[in-house]
Amino acid sequence: AAACGLSFVNYLVRFPRWERYRSLVGVELSRGSSLLIYLAGLSLTVTPGKVGEAFKSVLIRQHEGTPIHKTAPIVLAERVTDLLGFLVLILGFSLAGGLALDWIFWTAAGACLGICLALLSPAVSQTLVNLSTKLPGGNWLAPRLEGALSSARALLAPRELTGATLLAALGWGLECVACWLLARHFAPEISFALCGHAFAVAAVAGAVVIFTPGGLGVTEASLYALLLAALGAEGLSETSSVTAAATVVLLARLCTLWFAVGVGVAATALSSRLDPASPGSVS
Repeated sequence: AAACGLSFVNYLVRFPRWERYRSLVGVELSRGSSLLIYLAGLSLTVTPGKVGEAFKSVLIRQHEGTPIHKTAPIVLAERVTDLLGFLVLILGFSLAGGLALDWIFWTAAGACLGICLALLSPAVSQTLVNLSTKLPGGNWLAPRLEGALSSARALLAPRELTGATLLAALGWGLECVACWLLARHFAPEISFALCGHAFAVAAVAGAVVIFTPGGLGVTEASLYALLLAALGAEGLSETSSVTAAATVVLLARLCTLWFAVGVGVAATALSSRLDPASPGSVS
């Protein structure tokens, strides 16, 4: 129950980021409607790169009328700042626990830097728009791509990254606490830095391998391996460490990933009661 509660607080901690992003792209919603749509996106968390969370853009268009191409970049900005938040956590846990930064950290950092530089470059944006005009349906695609890139530049501007990243680090840090609480049932003296580092690195590993839905398989395997080493370092026998690590992984994913899906499904059901946009406002 505590682990699920911490996961839910994580969503609420990151909600102000969503509010900031929707204001930057000009989406006007009541606070209650915005919260429901934000939570509804969690229902499609188990998709490659969590791109299914763009479902929020569909709900916004239905309710408020803003075109999907204008709000879809919010999902990209959320994923980039989530990754940056995890990198902040990994760096902090590494310093606290005397742990080395591995290739996962540097790969994710490079990916975030590359995405930000590419999207913030007017030359890259113009090149992509020009290329889109040469594709079938280019006259329809080009202005929408240009609008999406414009939104992405506003969301990932350097002045926006710091606050969004800190909110992400704080929110996901709560789920690191949840993992630690579960592990303490098996090894009461286990270090929070070790557990937090294991959870954060596993989450980033699942995010880097973007073709896996919700990091399934990759995140679990990474978390299991890291927890196995951490529990073994606390003096547990090999058999006890294997059992404990497997149990913590199962419960941690249930209380984070699958709990999020459940919250999203419930929010989606409630969002169906929202008043739709007038026909003339939807494009």
